[in-house]
This record gives sequence, C-alpha cells and structure tokens, in this order.
Amino acid sequence: MNASQRASLVAILAAAVLPAAAEQVELKLDTSRQVLRIMTPLRGLKGGIEFSVRGDSGTITVCDKSIKVGAIAKYPHFGLGVDEDGDGTVSPNEFTSFRLKTQAASYKIDLGEDRKNCPLGIDNIDIHYKKRKIVTSFSGDLCPGWAMKGRLGKDDIRLIDANMDGRYTQRGDDAIAIGRAGCAMPLLKVHEIDGKHYELTVAEDGTTVDLTEVMDLDLGKVATKFPRSMLKGLVVRNMDGQCYDVTASGRTGIPAGSYRVVYGVLARGRDHAFMLPPSITYDIQAGGTNTLKLGPEFTLAFNASFSGGKVGISTITDVMGAGGERYRFNEAPDKPYAYFFVGRRKVAGGAFSKG
Repeated sequence: MNASQRASLVAILAAAVLPAAAEQVELKLDTSRQVLRIMTPLRGLKGGIEFSVRGDSGTITVCDKSIKVGAIAKYPHFGLGVDEDGDGTVSPNEFTSFRLKTQAASYKIDLGEDRKNCPLGIDNIDIHYKKRKIVTSFSGDLCPGWAMKGRLGKDDIRLIDANMDGRYTQRGDDAIAIGRAGCAMPLLKVHEIDGKHYELTVAEDGTTVDLTEVMDLDLGKVATKFPRSMLKGLVVRNMDGQCYDVTASGRTGIPAGSYRVVYGVLARGRDHAFMLPPSITYDIQAGGTNTLKLGPEFTLAFNASFSGGKVGISTITDVMGAGGERYRFNEAPDKPYAYFFVGRRKVAGGAFSKG
C-alpha cells in the first residue's frame, strides 16, 4: 500500500467514526394566521391553558407578563376583552362580542420589543352571569398564536411556546410543527425533518436550532385502520426522546422500539375528534409495517333509563377504541346531536336534550 492509498484509507475511516456535522437553522417570529390553526398536544388533550376569573375582570399570565382581561353580559349578547395595547385597562374596542355563551376569539398582545402583535387565541369561553347582565365569573383556554419559524430543505420548522412561559425547552412542554402538518408534536430530542432524522438542540429563546443527522436507524413503517383522509395527526414518542407524527413519518418508517401515543386528531369536514392516549405501548418492529391497535371497533358507553314507557339517554357519551383509547369531541355551540347509521347510510338524526 503506497502513501496515497494509506491517506485515502485514513480519510475513509475518519469519516466513518466522526459524528455528522451539525447544521444550524435560524428562526424568526411568525405571527401569521397559520400558527393559531396548528393543533398542539396541550390544545388537543385539554383545550389549552385553562384560566378562570371571578367577577367581571381579572388578569391572565402570558410569558411571565400579567395581562388584564374582562367580560360583559347583556343577554343574549356576551363579550370578552383583553388589554391588547398594554395600558392596564380593557377598553371597549378591545372586546370581542358574540351571541353564544360558549365561543372562541383571538387577540393581539405585546410580549416585548421583539415580540409585538402576537396573536393569542382563547377557546371554550364560558361566561357566567345573573340577572341577564351581571357577570359573576368567566373562563377559557389560552392558545399561543405565535411561533419561531425557520426552514430546512423543503420543510418549515415552527417552534411553539405551548406552555407560554417565554422559553423553549425540549422536555415536551413546548411543541414543534414540521412542514405542512396541522398537528404539532411535543418538542423533544429527535424528529424527522425533510425526510431525514435529526437530533435537535434548541436555543432557549427559540432563535436557533442545531440539527445533527442521526444515521443507521432500523426503521419500521406504521399504519392504522383509520382512513388516511380522516386521520389528520397521530403523534407517538418513546423514552429516548424520539417523537414522530406517523401520518407522515409512518409511511417511510420510524426507529424500531417501544412507543406511546401522545394524541391524535381525526376530522371529517368541520367536525373534529381528539384521541386521548391509551395506557398501552406499541412495539415497532424494523423492516415491515406495524398496524397499531387503535380505532375500530368502537365501544359506546352512556347512561340510559326507562320510565313510563320512555327511554332516556344521557348526553354524556364515552367513546373507546380498540386500543383502549378514548376520544374527546369538539362541542356543538348549542345542542348535541345524535346520528344513527345502518352501514354507511344515515337513517336518523337530530338534536336531543338531557334525559
């Protein structure tokens, strides 16, 4: 072996043992409407960060900043206001009005010099009142409408401060949305971006993320019994900090190992259902397709009574899937509906009342 051959061999061996070089992506504030449309695990599982105020005014905390909020009632009209300009009061033009008691609204708040006009969503607004116009209390769920956005290859990367503490951590409290996904994942250690698996290191202020490609992974494909058009997101994670949305990554494969479901989102038209995680783990085997035990067949549980020749059915229904997972449904603004099917044909349907 001559000197030139030895040098080539040394270069090859060095490349084999050296870790892949990290690639840094810079991120900037994104306050577009798209962010508020992205579902996060916290929002899907619990609706958001819950707040409750006694009386007709109080404060909420967003990124360590106290913000004044207020509610009004003039039945059948209601309103919720947020101190958007930061002057310590909620002026009339900062209220959003609506007719229904339960509603959603969005506002723009300033969180500092580099974070101005940040959208803040408030879902599941509930205003309690007496004598048609006196607010006794109000509550809702807070949802961040801003993100830190960058791009790697063909995929956008959005970091979402899901717990709104003003910091981005990789413990699973915050979220990451990749590409065109409408469902975000817990921000953890390893994610798939632009068709490759990367280990991420995120700056606490969200301005940069360093990505190191993870090589030589044994992958297994993942499938479910849900129609592809219905399943909008299904997020799984393992104890090693690897986290994937299998509606995208499941087609090409995720690293073999044991995973738990974080949450899922199903949709048909404007109707949504959120999958709550089952207690079981799923072992993903490399080299084949792993069909998760989820979804059909479903079990429907509800309270029913029979009196005076009439059957009474409770409006509270518990839906459980084949894996023991439960489902949370977005609530109708007025009355719940029941539909009855024979096969795929709807044979009856309509609103029903409690009892």
